[in-house]
Amino acid sequence: MIFPKVQNHAGLEFFFRDLSLSLFETSSLHGKLIGHIKLYGKGDSKSMIRANATGSRESVQVEIRNPHPETGVELWLNIIAYKMSEDELRRNFLRTLIQTAKRHGVKVRGLEIEDEHGQH
Repeated sequence: MIFPKVQNHAGLEFFFRDLSLSLFETSSLHGKLIGHIKLYGKGDSKSMIRANATGSRESVQVEIRNPHPETGVELWLNIIAYKMSEDELRRNFLRTLIQTAKRHGVKVRGLEIEDEHGQH
């Protein structure tokens, strides 16, 4: 992901919280997530970002270690959501990622998607 301008700690936290909450909304049923959402990011300047959510919106947490100003972040995402088909989850994820990135002016590059068996 390439940000339109350098992001400090607060900017990174804001983006990852927004993405986590957006993913929560599209992966939960009636406001409850049976499963988990885990986001991991590594910035070009070595910031380490972790965001996760389980159960309810209030559970979303974002943690940034070794914070540095960043323009590029490599992102890994793991979503397990029971009671939702893999195809529906994949469509929701792609739509949500693109919408959130667009809202923040972020460019997504080199997107790879693996299914539950580790296949592309």
